Amino acid sequence: MNDRRGFPLFFNRAPRVDGVPGRSAAFSTSTRNRVTPQKSQTSSHSFFPSLEILSSNVCSIIEERLDRSFFARPALEIAPDLLGKRLVHHTAEGTFSGIVVETEAYGGTTDPASHAYKGRRTKRNEVMWGPAGHAYIYPIYGIYLCFNVVGGVDGSPEGVFLRAVKPCDGVDLMARNRGMILDERNIRRIANGPSKLCIAFNITRELNGVDIITGPLYFTSGECIDEVTASRRIGVDYAGKGAEYPWRFLIRDSEFVSRPA
Repeated sequence: MNDRRGFPLFFNRAPRVDGVPGRSAAFSTSTRNRVTPQKSQTSSHSFFPSLEILSSNVCSIIEERLDRSFFARPALEIAPDLLGKRLVHHTAEGTFSGIVVETEAYGGTTDPASHAYKGRRTKRNEVMWGPAGHAYIYPIYGIYLCFNVVGGVDGSPEGVFLRAVKPCDGVDLMARNRGMILDERNIRRIANGPSKLCIAFNITRELNGVDIITGPLYFTSGECIDEVTASRRIGVDYAGKGAEYPWRFLIRDSEFVSRPA
């Protein structure tokens, strides 16, 4: 639910949850993320796994897949909750995985930035009108792809846009797909953008509409995160008042996001 400006109500005074002032009940999740709308500060002491670990092709994932119920709810709930979850893609060339560090929520027919605004229904966005828990993949500029997950309830065409991922498994394959030399500088840039992560993870148009609950492209429980920052979405200036909505979410101080908050 939003206020008159279109801002989600969790940016108003939040109730106390678990005895912690300022933590919103709307975002009291299993990962206990804390949402703060302030701008993040760049960390000077972030930990980076060694390149030897990052370049492993062996997927050691034993986490449970996220089920349908995780996605069958409003996009504004899914988007911050998806941070810290692990994106996995099994392919013929190997397995890719990474931790989601940046997302954006798109609220369906009432969101001026959504492909489904005012009930717009086309061949391209038909997947959005289907059941939650499917991939919505579409091209931009004729050559690049963007990856969204369909959310919402009762056929509401809502979605969460994946903007950036921290690489974990199959990083050498990701670097090869991106045409990059794998080093500590480039590791931050392999999947720090919507189309970059599609190229790195070998996410193609053929995956549009795939079930992300049972298919080769899916999410797992991932890891706990400390704090979430919210800001305006990127590249939606055409959306009028919708461009002001702070519906972009990122892990605070992550050096793998597309840009700071």
